[in-house]
Amino acid sequence: MLVQDGKLFPITTRTRKLQVKHITPVTKSQVARAGRWEDFICVFAQAFNAMLGFLGGASPIWLYIEEKCDISEPNP
Repeated sequence: MLVQDGKLFPITTRTRKLQVKHITPVTKSQVARAGRWEDFICVFAQAFNAMLGFLGGASPIWLYIEEKCDISEPNP
Protein backbone atom coordinates (compact mmCIF):
# COMPACT_ATOMS: atom_id res chain seq x y z
CA MET A 1 0.00 0.00 0.00
CA LEU A 2 1.14 3.52 -0.79
CA VAL A 3 0.58 6.25 1.78
CA GLN A 4 0.08 9.74 0.38
CA ASP A 5 -1.33 12.67 2.35
CA GLY A 6 -2.43 10.27 5.08
CA LYS A 7 -4.50 8.12 2.69
CA LEU A 8 -3.79 4.53 1.64
CA PHE A 9 -3.71 3.58 -2.03
CA PRO A 10 -3.10 0.14 -3.58
CA ILE A 11 0.12 -0.06 -5.56
CA THR A 12 -0.82 0.14 -9.24
CA THR A 13 0.74 1.69 -12.33
CA ARG A 14 -0.96 4.99 -11.52
CA THR A 15 0.28 5.08 -7.93
CA ARG A 16 3.82 4.14 -9.03
CA LYS A 17 3.81 7.18 -11.30
CA LEU A 18 2.70 9.30 -8.34
CA GLN A 19 5.43 7.81 -6.19
CA VAL A 20 8.31 8.57 -8.60
CA LYS A 21 7.10 11.71 -10.35
CA HIS A 22 10.10 13.67 -9.04
CA ILE A 23 12.55 11.49 -11.00
CA THR A 24 13.33 12.53 -14.56
CA PRO A 25 15.94 11.06 -16.87
CA VAL A 26 18.82 13.41 -17.55
CA THR A 27 20.16 11.65 -20.61
CA LYS A 28 19.78 8.35 -22.41
CA SER A 29 23.33 8.27 -23.76
CA GLN A 30 25.80 5.66 -22.55
CA VAL A 31 28.69 6.53 -20.28
CA ALA A 32 32.02 6.71 -22.12
CA ARG A 33 34.41 3.82 -21.49
CA ALA A 34 37.84 4.46 -20.09
CA GLY A 35 40.80 4.31 -22.45
CA ARG A 36 43.84 2.09 -22.04
CA TRP A 37 45.65 4.66 -19.89
CA GLU A 38 42.75 5.00 -17.43
CA ASP A 39 42.35 1.20 -17.28
CA PHE A 40 46.07 0.84 -16.53
CA ILE A 41 45.87 3.38 -13.69
CA CYS A 42 42.86 1.59 -12.19
CA VAL A 43 44.47 -1.84 -12.39
CA PHE A 44 47.74 -0.48 -10.96
CA ALA A 45 45.87 1.21 -8.09
CA GLN A 46 44.05 -2.02 -7.24
CA ALA A 47 47.26 -4.08 -7.33
CA PHE A 48 49.25 -1.48 -5.37
CA ASN A 49 46.57 -1.17 -2.69
CA ALA A 50 46.29 -4.96 -2.42
CA MET A 51 50.06 -5.23 -1.96
CA LEU A 52 50.16 -2.45 0.65
CA GLY A 53 47.17 -3.94 2.45
CA PHE A 54 48.89 -7.32 2.57
CA LEU A 55 51.93 -5.69 4.16
CA GLY A 56 49.74 -3.82 6.66
CA GLY A 57 49.91 -0.35 5.14
CA ALA A 58 47.76 1.99 3.09
CA SER A 59 48.17 4.97 0.80
CA PRO A 60 45.33 7.51 0.95
CA ILE A 61 45.89 8.87 -2.57
CA TRP A 62 45.90 5.40 -4.17
CA LEU A 63 42.84 4.38 -2.12
CA TYR A 64 41.09 7.49 -3.44
CA ILE A 65 42.08 6.65 -7.03
CA GLU A 66 40.87 3.07 -6.65
CA GLU A 67 37.58 4.33 -5.21
CA LYS A 68 37.08 6.63 -8.21
CA CYS A 69 37.69 3.71 -10.59
CA ASP A 70 34.76 1.80 -9.11
CA ILE A 71 31.80 3.14 -11.12
CA SER A 72 28.54 1.58 -10.04
CA GLU A 73 25.82 0.71 -12.53
CA PRO A 74 23.02 3.28 -12.81
CA ASN A 75 19.48 2.22 -11.96
CA PRO A 76 17.57 1.06 -15.05
